[in-house]
Amino acid sequence: MARPPVTDIDEARRRRSKSDPNARLAEFALTQCEQAMLERDWDRFDRWFRIHQRVRPRSVSRAAPVPLRVDGAKSLPAASAAAGHRLRAAATLRWAKIAAALLVLTVVAPVPGRTITHSSSNEGTIIASTMLPDLSDQSLYVAVVGGRVPPDGTSLTSSSDEFFFQLAGRTEFALDGFSGVMDAGQAVFVPHGARVTLRPELHQTSRYLRFMLTDDKGRGTIDMPAPGERVIYSTGAPIHGRWPGRYVLDLIKVTLPEQAPPDPPHRRSGAALHLVLSGFGAETADGATVARSPGSVSFEPGSLVYQWSNPGSRPLTYLVFNFNPAGEDAVLAAR
Repeated sequence: MARPPVTDIDEARRRRSKSDPNARLAEFALTQCEQAMLERDWDRFDRWFRIHQRVRPRSVSRAAPVPLRVDGAKSLPAASAAAGHRLRAAATLRWAKIAAALLVLTVVAPVPGRTITHSSSNEGTIIASTMLPDLSDQSLYVAVVGGRVPPDGTSLTSSSDEFFFQLAGRTEFALDGFSGVMDAGQAVFVPHGARVTLRPELHQTSRYLRFMLTDDKGRGTIDMPAPGERVIYSTGAPIHGRWPGRYVLDLIKVTLPEQAPPDPPHRRSGAALHLVLSGFGAETADGATVARSPGSVSFEPGSLVYQWSNPGSRPLTYLVFNFNPAGEDAVLAAR
């Protein structure tokens, strides 16, 4: 019987991490879950476990099993099996701890001072998430650009960290070595400097939104969008503040039932942008309440205390483009 090809497991992991950024984020999220479990910080645990659930299937689905190499082993198949058993045992123990924490999470009393908002509750669904490097010494801008994929497709090089959100239709995409299809309501992360190709499936109408976090060098992308695109919103001036350390970038869909009351007054540890997809809602900030209709956009810097509600007679759906420090909750209680 021919032996399978021998692969170094550490090298295989490194290759997977390079080819799939979701693998790195999934591992980081699981580590954060373990740390939060030790500190009994259930709000933090819940947030990172939701992120892990979101990104893990995509990273695992493309990860093919690899044979193990154990240096100095006399019998490669036996050594590989033993190493595999050890790895599976370690993974089982790790997931047992996570499962125990999930059980505790369902029965523990709320942590004093914990702020649950619409976007951080079960009403919010993380569509896409990624980890950004240190953002120190950068002037950052937030923008939303809308566009339509032409029938013959389009290609561009991103000058920002951004999410492509499929607004309508179905789009085939190719992004730095991997490809896929986005249905309406799905999104893909495109890092700064990546080349992405978009093509509508079966020449159908395909519309998208680009949620962009960019620095001064990428400012021209906002001021001069590609043909067929238009700027829906831009902060105009840099976001106030400095950004040491790593950051999480999220795109979250929130759906509120009719007559949903306001969530508690809260603010962001980083910043967020809200865009209404359907329904009519209300945002209260600085003592004033403003109606939010489909297509309306609002930006919430970290200093702003605000609330969202749905006083209407039908569901309200909006997107939250959020970034926050990796070690902090995205939502904080009002100061």
